Amino acid sequence: MATKKDRPSNINVPNALTLLRVIAVPVFGWMLLAHAREGGWRTATTIVFMVAILIVGAGQGAYVAVDVALMTEVLPTFEEAGKDLGIVALAYQLPQLLAPMLAIPVLAIGGGQNYSALFVCSIVLSLLGGLAILGVRGVR
Repeated sequence: MATKKDRPSNINVPNALTLLRVIAVPVFGWMLLAHAREGGWRTATTIVFMVAILIVGAGQGAYVAVDVALMTEVLPTFEEAGKDLGIVALAYQLPQLLAPMLAIPVLAIGGGQNYSALFVCSIVLSLLGGLAILGVRGVR
């Protein structure tokens, strides 16, 4: 068991980038929707969008780098590392493949363009994914 002294601080670059992203998204949405027809706001909105994309990319890159480093440290055996990392890659990529295919019939519910049903489906699947990880007790 790690002692309090051994635990890393929650004040780090990935968490700071996540906080900036959480702030940037509503600011961008407000700028886009509240001032959609004003020409000067379009330039400002574009700049905020580009900065937000930069923050999201940097944050995601930092998290993925830490994820992969942790994954390689906890693999059961070195001999099967390729297979195990392939399963991890499949876990990352499969939802990105299946989500658009699932979205088509969900959007068609009730005559088409049913984004409320799509959001509800996304929430339910996200909750199920979160519940699925509860079975993981720790690393070997």
